[in-house]
Amino acid sequence: MRRILECRHSSPRFRTNLSLRGPDAWRMLEKIRVWVNQNWQQRQTITPYYETRHRPPALEVYWRLPGTNCRACGEKMCMAFAFRLWNVETSLARCEPVFAGEFGHLQPALLAICVGLGIDTKGLGSTPGGTPPDG
Repeated sequence: MRRILECRHSSPRFRTNLSLRGPDAWRMLEKIRVWVNQNWQQRQTITPYYETRHRPPALEVYWRLPGTNCRACGEKMCMAFAFRLWNVETSLARCEPVFAGEFGHLQPALLAICVGLGIDTKGLGSTPGGTPPDG
């Protein structure tokens, strides 16, 4: 009877499904054992990083846009603008309905999601905390 090592790991950045048989499985287990033991021995010198960083999906940006497809931003649809904004390929200020029009009530939610994406929001209304932005 052959023994099979099956390892499944799934995370947002890395997915693998590994099936190994016989000597390959034992070699892989040995590499993992060595790596774990090395890290355990160095545990006093490793500085933990506790900050969780999660990049919200582009649809989160889209849901905070007015959805008028007015083309004031230069895109045909708000969805296209959301994806360009998510990729940091355009400026948030180009959404005129939110920053110069009738959809000003969407500013706090849109600014909050863009701050999480690392998009520059200085000079765009008020920040999510309700305080004026640094200028």
